[in-house]
Amino acid sequence: MYRSCVVAVRLTVTGLLLRFSALAGASELPALASNQETGPESSRSGEVGIEVGALTFVGTDLHLFYRLADSPWMIGFRYLDYEDDFISIDFDNTDRETQTVTGPFVRYLFEPGRARSWYLAGSMYQVTQKIECGGISDEDRASGLFFGGGLMGRRDSLISYNVGLMLSPGMSLSTDNGQCSSETDGGIDGVLSLMIVFN
Repeated sequence: MYRSCVVAVRLTVTGLLLRFSALAGASELPALASNQETGPESSRSGEVGIEVGALTFVGTDLHLFYRLADSPWMIGFRYLDYEDDFISIDFDNTDRETQTVTGPFVRYLFEPGRARSWYLAGSMYQVTQKIECGGISDEDRASGLFFGGGLMGRRDSLISYNVGLMLSPGMSLSTDNGQCSSETDGGIDGVLSLMIVFN
């Protein structure tokens, strides 16, 4: 009779200890989850930003982009529009060529968690070429895939940089208004820009 009481007391104490440890473990789980949710990385939903390119001095050179936090993928939209006096030897300022490039792009960062990362990029751009001389204009337009890559640096700060090059070997543009002409074989999109990250 005494032996069975001792066994019952031991079982009861063991059960209380198991219940106490289970409750203690359960109370620790929400604390760990809340600590992870309040961390610096998880509080960021991603980065949204804009790139202002070097061709802004002669036109408009912009990239708008978005990247999920900790993701190597970046998506965005390109808008480039610049004008050039393409026949400058005759000192006629009315001779102009305008290039416009628009379309979406995607980049894959090799080291998204570091301050500097090389990347590969692809895009589907529409390119419009327009010439004007002697008061007469002509225009040609083509769409094509561009592929390339580059280097982005210090993306963890407000202002970063991007240097890249994208090519479209199959793209061809031809304009001729009877007085002047311009032909482009292969598309080139060079990038030299400052990046402003908003969050």
